[in-house]
Amino acid sequence: MSNEAKQQSLNLNFKGDRDYLHGTDIMPALVELSGAAKNITVQIHRKTSHQLTAQWVDETKLSQMRKKGDICVLMSYETLEGTKKYIVVTEDLAKPITTSKPYDEIKVIKSSAIKEKSISQETYVTGTVIERIVALNKCLLTKLENHSSWLFCGIELKTIPADHVPLEISFKNKFGRGLYKSIIVAEGAEIGCLTFVENTQT
Repeated sequence: MSNEAKQQSLNLNFKGDRDYLHGTDIMPALVELSGAAKNITVQIHRKTSHQLTAQWVDETKLSQMRKKGDICVLMSYETLEGTKKYIVVTEDLAKPITTSKPYDEIKVIKSSAIKEKSISQETYVTGTVIERIVALNKCLLTKLENHSSWLFCGIELKTIPADHVPLEISFKNKFGRGLYKSIIVAEGAEIGCLTFVENTQT
């Protein structure tokens, strides 16, 4: 049986002092399952503090799960051959997360600089490229909007660059439901965008 034919447990921990699973851990776990991919989109539908399970679905199954509200996280991507695939993540409400791992966001954004509506980090310090993108955007929006708590809720990437590449994140606009969209540039080339929403539950 192929991996795509069965459910996959993600086995994630909380990050630092957060009491919910973070997208910067969920997304790399999904990318590890997908293998080499392009035109990746990840949508985080809701916060969760429970164990997650991933499964590949077709468009019919995806539509059914949308209607039932079963989706916690959705990843769509193309294989290098151009085949479109979907991975749906669901939560097991009977299995709460009880473990956490250390995380220092300040170190991840060290050496970054904000100019007008952009933040750049030329020198790699630590963290995965997804952690860096998200942490830099959080820092930028906090500066621009004077609001300190944010939730990462979506990202689109043509490809996933190496962890150490120079990054620049530029705020683009605010749109419906309090969502904030930013553009991602890696090594001087635009590679995608990400969305945040204000966390009003803190």
